[in-house]
Amino acid sequence: MGAAGMGAAPSCKKALCKVVVSNRFERLAEALGEHLFTGALFAQRVVLVPGASLKNRLLDALAKDPKWGIAAGMRFDSIEGFLSFSLEKTQEKKRLPSWWELSLLLEEEIACMEEKEREHPLLGYLNAMPQKKEGRIRSVARHLSALFLSYGLYGKGFLEEWLQKEGWKQELWKKIFRDRWTFPLESFQDLVLPPVHLFGFFSLPSLYRELFKKSASIFYLLSPSPFFLGDLLSDRETLYVEKRGRERKVSFPERREVEHYLKQPNRFLANFGKERRKLLSLLEDEEALVEERYAEPPEPQTLLKRVQADFYHLRNPEQELHGSLFDPTIQLHRAPSRYREVEILKENLLSFAKKGVALKEMAVLAPDLKSYLPYIEAVLGARENPLPFALFECKKRDAFSFAQGFLHLLSLRGSRFEKEEVLKLFSFPSFRKGCNMDPSDAECFCSWMRKSALLWGFDRTHRERILKGEEGSFLVRTGTWEWSFERLLFGLATLERTPFYFSLDLAPLPLVSLTEAELLGKGIDAIQRIYKATLEMEEKKLGFSEWVRFFSEMAGNFFLIKEEEKRFFLELERIGRKLFSSSSLDRKKVTAERMGCILKEFFQQKEESPISSNREVVSFHPLKEGSVPSVSVLFLLGMQEGAFPRTERKNPFLDPGFDIPSNLDEERNLFLEVLLLAKESLVISCSTSSDEEGGELMPSLFVQELFSHVEKGGEERERAIDSLFFQHPLFSFDASYFDEKSSFRSLSLSHFAAAKSYYLTPLREESSLFDQSEEEKKEQGDRRVSVQQLLKLARHPIQFFFNETLGIYFEKEEQEIREFTLSSYDKARLSRLDPCLPFDELVMQAEAKGELPLWHFREVAKAALEEEREVYKRGLEACGVDLKGLLTILLREDLQEPLEPLAGTLHLPALEAAMPDGRRVKIVGTLRGISLQGLLFHGRDKIEDLVKAWPAFLVFQCLSHPALEEKKLLLTKAGKVKSLSIQDPLLALGRYLSYLEESERRMSPFLPRFAEAFLRKDGADLQKRLASLEKEIAISGSDPYLEWLFAREKKRDAEGMISRWSLLLCEAMDVLL
Repeated sequence: MGAAGMGAAPSCKKALCKVVVSNRFERLAEALGEHLFTGALFAQRVVLVPGASLKNRLLDALAKDPKWGIAAGMRFDSIEGFLSFSLEKTQEKKRLPSWWELSLLLEEEIACMEEKEREHPLLGYLNAMPQKKEGRIRSVARHLSALFLSYGLYGKGFLEEWLQKEGWKQELWKKIFRDRWTFPLESFQDLVLPPVHLFGFFSLPSLYRELFKKSASIFYLLSPSPFFLGDLLSDRETLYVEKRGRERKVSFPERREVEHYLKQPNRFLANFGKERRKLLSLLEDEEALVEERYAEPPEPQTLLKRVQADFYHLRNPEQELHGSLFDPTIQLHRAPSRYREVEILKENLLSFAKKGVALKEMAVLAPDLKSYLPYIEAVLGARENPLPFALFECKKRDAFSFAQGFLHLLSLRGSRFEKEEVLKLFSFPSFRKGCNMDPSDAECFCSWMRKSALLWGFDRTHRERILKGEEGSFLVRTGTWEWSFERLLFGLATLERTPFYFSLDLAPLPLVSLTEAELLGKGIDAIQRIYKATLEMEEKKLGFSEWVRFFSEMAGNFFLIKEEEKRFFLELERIGRKLFSSSSLDRKKVTAERMGCILKEFFQQKEESPISSNREVVSFHPLKEGSVPSVSVLFLLGMQEGAFPRTERKNPFLDPGFDIPSNLDEERNLFLEVLLLAKESLVISCSTSSDEEGGELMPSLFVQELFSHVEKGGEERERAIDSLFFQHPLFSFDASYFDEKSSFRSLSLSHFAAAKSYYLTPLREESSLFDQSEEEKKEQGDRRVSVQQLLKLARHPIQFFFNETLGIYFEKEEQEIREFTLSSYDKARLSRLDPCLPFDELVMQAEAKGELPLWHFREVAKAALEEEREVYKRGLEACGVDLKGLLTILLREDLQEPLEPLAGTLHLPALEAAMPDGRRVKIVGTLRGISLQGLLFHGRDKIEDLVKAWPAFLVFQCLSHPALEEKKLLLTKAGKVKSLSIQDPLLALGRYLSYLEESERRMSPFLPRFAEAFLRKDGADLQKRLASLEKEIAISGSDPYLEWLFAREKKRDAEGMISRWSLLLCEAMDVLL
């Protein structure tokens, strides 16, 4: 019989509690209002809820009801918070520890156990790997903390017997709960509570249930049906009964009777409502007054309403007598990625909004909401059709929050003070503001530090400490923060080209102007204070409360905390206040490392407090108890296998005989609650791709069970249900989204424009990257070109295109390994510096600029550099070069007449050349390696080397000055003087400039190693060279530009490249043929 029969007449025994049941949230909220406000105006009213989100929904519901007006003394809390508060009022000595407090206490006791007892069984595991010992202690403490909390709450009948045994866990338990701490089974037995209202729980530990039963409390339960649910059995329970019947050899008539009993009226409800019906049955068995507030569903017109009606009437879909209209009120969308899943979510939100559904009547739930936050912010916050949304009970992305910045600052304690790790602090807004810097200031300071040859270590003393006191000539201060600061300050105070500065151990770095000196001072002050703070943390060993005060002061010194971020600082102080009573923590001196781990765990478990709001926003909630709102449309996001039900990990220290509650049953009830609270539609989505595993992910088992349930009822019904599945393509502009007959259509104009561009543009043969033009060729006026641009084009035309046309610069890994090696580029550059300069002085200059590796690697680099320099000198001698007559030419746009040579530099007016179309081009910049005998080039007499020198040689040929009489090319690597006859150097330079402009428009494939094949128009040879280069780059990875190119350039038509480029190249370099 239904619950109405049991609630109609109370038994002679006085009821101690009341149970209000309904299948509608609104009716439960109405009942709560009636019971809350029927008493005295200022009576204390306590409402216990499973989550803060539910608290806000109840407050909104009560505020909207005009019957209740204003009432005082209403308090919302969690069960744990209310019981802890009640316990503290009745007991002064003992209190309940939270999970993290208990974890701290266990860490202390485990550490004390190690000091006192050398033979303890736990120590073998902890001491097996000394370098991981502290981490293992924390891990053991975290697992034991969760286990002890479960024992203290669910261990009735188990705990007493367990404590009588001897073991290390029992020993820890007795030490923790001996004097200052307690647990629920010990402290709540005789606790007297006032009547309270428990709203929205679908399961309760027996201890809590008995406690609130005695206090005449009122339970408000969401129940799918008014009929008695206690006889329903899940599939597992049914199998167990059948198995026991076979074992006992039950007679045939009895077995038939049992089979009839086991035939479930609604198997889905039996499987998913176990915890809910269990709680309701237990409360009814305890003779509670049952108040029914059910809303009988009308004749269902939609699939979702039909499912809810099946629950209400306890029937299976195949038992319905009336046909049903199938519509997409329950949908399943499968997307190829999380990003596409959120794009589909937005399309659905816009579609429902277009139908008149208010934004606040749509809510999104996700079992792992945090992993979707970047996509939610990017897609819903896009310029096209932005949707306002609010996150509830979920951390916002806190990449730049005070908590993250403060924890990063703590992580620098005992570190190498690496350049990027320290500079990362300037990415946190609260830190920048604490240093009185705006983002552009911080970017400027970080840029200076990255250009200063900084590596790691604050100073030489810091490096000695990191390297355990190693001393000697190999331990240098080059590359430290202090050394970099001195270089910048020296550059600020020193005139450019001061001749004596290389006598010091550092070279000035003229990056900072006088107007930026204050900014440099702010940055230096910040870094010095950071280092001082890390030293203090490293040297100190304080009690817990002392560390809290130290960290509070440090946070104020380094961070400017915004109003919304103050809660972190306040919570930091609250940690100390809560644990001051723990004398062991204050008495025991702990390290900063351990305190940092404590704070990290604390900040990670803190959640954003939901804000009650009636604004028109879409709300996002984590899928957990108390977070499911009753709205018109509910969306379930991220419902793929493995995500929900969530994987439950067994505690490694769990004792046999203790039956810990399963998360699986709780999450089944949660899924059932979603089905009950969705008023009009339920839209489920999942991703088919996995971050960790290959293969396609299926929808959650719960989702599969739901659709298996609604498919019952024949082939016609199964075909109709198939229309509710949406398998989405990879791209958001797929043609299916814009088909009039499509069941899912896109409302995005940008996606429609992309689809038109993709599908309506005539198909073209796939082209090479070398054919694609960045912009249409158009008339240009006179321009300026630097010598450096010409040389870059000659050496690496692909890098030239990325840098000069696209503005893209790939980072090289050479900077990261500079501490250990001297790169090929630096070795070649240093070896060709002033040949008259003694080698020791050359090394001194390189060290002063931080260009040599550190430690013992410096000596290896010096030997290699000396050998390279000797090779270069021998080449100069073979070419007959007068070392004293070496010059550097500087072509300046601001000069009209040449200047006299000064300090080996000849200043000349910019060179003017004419393009074939008559436009004028000014050549400016620096041309190095000029001697009385000609232009120096460190290469051999091979065409691939000659094309590298060709533009510099053309510029050199065009220059006119008495010091530049010999116009030969001196190949120092071969020791050979080469004369190249150029009839009109300016005309040849103009042709090369035409090649430069074409290389700006489209990527040129004319790498020096391909020169012979291009100039001789040999397609087969070019094809071989392309394949050889690809293999070489794949192995070495030495060139990021070529690595990128070969990864994307699949069409390598050597003959086509030659036909498109050879004419222009032959005109520009005809002499080399």
